[in-house]
Amino acid sequence: VVFAPAVSDRVRSLEQLEKGCKLIREMNFGVSGSNTDAAITAFESFQRGVTLVVQSSSTDDDKILEEMENKDSYLEFFTAFKERKRMYRSRVDSLVTKLLQYEPWAIAVKADPSSLACFRELLDGPPEEP
Repeated sequence: VVFAPAVSDRVRSLEQLEKGCKLIREMNFGVSGSNTDAAITAFESFQRGVTLVVQSSSTDDDKILEEMENKDSYLEFFTAFKERKRMYRSRVDSLVTKLLQYEPWAIAVKADPSSLACFRELLDGPPEEP
């Protein structure tokens, strides 16, 4: 039984997630023409953190994602980032798909009209062909 790598993986994922959260908060959850480089860095950091948490064998770090505050503000950031950075649209969708695995995030998307409009397809799945 190997415990040390799991602990270090958990710490690494939480540190990465916190780094991304901090960068997004420092931007006041906004994306504008003047801060696109910072927005890319913040998004990529947050995305790496979420990916590490989702892939982790521990469920302790899942609670961090579920209990995150300001989900609506993060979703506003992802919506604006997706609209402004066309090259990142599939990566934003991939990130939000991971977040939607957690019920509090799905509730947050459904509660915000802008997020719902942006990510509806991720909630409903792809449209069925006739």
